[in-house]
Amino acid sequence: MSSRPNINKNWAQITNFPDNKRGWIHKSQLTKGFNPQGYQVLQKRYGTPTYAGNAFHLDSKTKNVYLWDWSHTKKRANLKHYTNQTFGQRHSILVRYHGHESWYSYVDVTIKGKTVSGYVQTKQLLKGRTPHHEGQNLLFPDEFVSTKDYQQYIRDSKYQKLARSIVKLFPNTPVDYGLSQIAAYNFATNDTWIEDEPERISTQGYTQFVAFKPIVTYLMVHKDQSNAQKLAAVERLLAKQGYTPAKRRQLKGYKLGIYIINNLKGGRFDEAGNAYKGNWYGLVLAKPTR
Repeated sequence: MSSRPNINKNWAQITNFPDNKRGWIHKSQLTKGFNPQGYQVLQKRYGTPTYAGNAFHLDSKTKNVYLWDWSHTKKRANLKHYTNQTFGQRHSILVRYHGHESWYSYVDVTIKGKTVSGYVQTKQLLKGRTPHHEGQNLLFPDEFVSTKDYQQYIRDSKYQKLARSIVKLFPNTPVDYGLSQIAAYNFATNDTWIEDEPERISTQGYTQFVAFKPIVTYLMVHKDQSNAQKLAAVERLLAKQGYTPAKRRQLKGYKLGIYIINNLKGGRFDEAGNAYKGNWYGLVLAKPTR
């Protein structure tokens, strides 16, 4: 026997906004319009780039910015503790509270290795990727903002020791972020991809490229060697290619492109999401055209 009431025009089927609860109620018990109590979701939008697909971050470590659940009753995180993360916007909702309307973005944050999702008031976020990478030990080529924050990552990350040592071999050749992206995608060995190898990118803005294929090949083949062994091989192969210490000191007008993931767990994932050690070695010299 069905428990559903004898439906007629005096009954209405209702649902909550997430549409995970449904039921029937007599129309006499309903009042038209939005509930004036609490936080009311008026709209949910997925259109890009207005409501989804944007990157956000925070600068302040002191101002509270909370990540809320759907009903705005439970705080899932305080985002001020995660200024070193970029928050990807998945969709947006328009919320009314005490007559005021605000847009909230649905974003993810990684906490202790787990993804936590929720809603944060969009106007509290800063647009763009974060330039702060403290405590981040593995970032991929497109996760930086500029040369400044990329250089800081190489200086500070405990897993960039090999990269730091190689950079010191070029004392008058500064690291350039754009060229480092080119090194990663066009002049590298890489075992982090599952199926299709990363596509090559434009080299516009740079000229007179000097590739170091023997070096990046050696590093991949000997990925299990110590950093000291790898560095000794890099110096030997540089000299063999004509880039002795004296020549490297005399380089003028060149920039250094370098990107390294050095036998680091989390650098590669399989289709099931299991983490493995990954390796990605890119190295190149070039002159900027601007």
